[in-house]
Amino acid sequence: TTIRQGYFEEGVNEAVVRSPTEELHRLGIGLSVEDTGEFYQLSGFTGGRHCCTLDLLLSKKEPYETVFRSSKDGDSSISVGDIDGDGKTEIETKTDIFLYWRDSYAGSTVVKVFLEYSSNAFKLDKDLIYSYVTKEINNIEYDSIKFVLIEEESREDWYGWEDHYIPHEIIEIPGALMFAGREEEA
Repeated sequence: TTIRQGYFEEGVNEAVVRSPTEELHRLGIGLSVEDTGEFYQLSGFTGGRHCCTLDLLLSKKEPYETVFRSSKDGDSSISVGDIDGDGKTEIETKTDIFLYWRDSYAGSTVVKVFLEYSSNAFKLDKDLIYSYVTKEINNIEYDSIKFVLIEEESREDWYGWEDHYIPHEIIEIPGALMFAGREEEA
């Protein structure tokens, strides 16, 4: 179901989305509404080069409170569901904490993280993050990770490490391990 310019298609109850979407309607974007089981997920893309996907998770009981809000670069929404089969609702998302760190926007790396809903709040699911990153580590073709020299004429515009591009795995893997609370392994 999509909400556009304040009109509701396919029978969405206006009470479910009225208050939390007012700001999004002013932006003039369409919002998709999905029933994720425990929550209603409202998602929309604002457009533009680096911006932004907006996601809201609403409680399914009146007054339909916002329990999670995300605004992040890119055009992909968060994933919501029981990702690891433990019976709890999780969110798969990416953190943009490393955008522009030692590279341009296009060369920046994002780190995948998982949040778990318990005690009426979303918290880092360190076990799920660790499980994910372990699979990523096991899938790395180690001869594929190379520090490529930055051409001398481009060095002023690139930040790399000792005049080399930083392979994205060198940021993704330790970043995820840090979020999983595995600093020693990072």
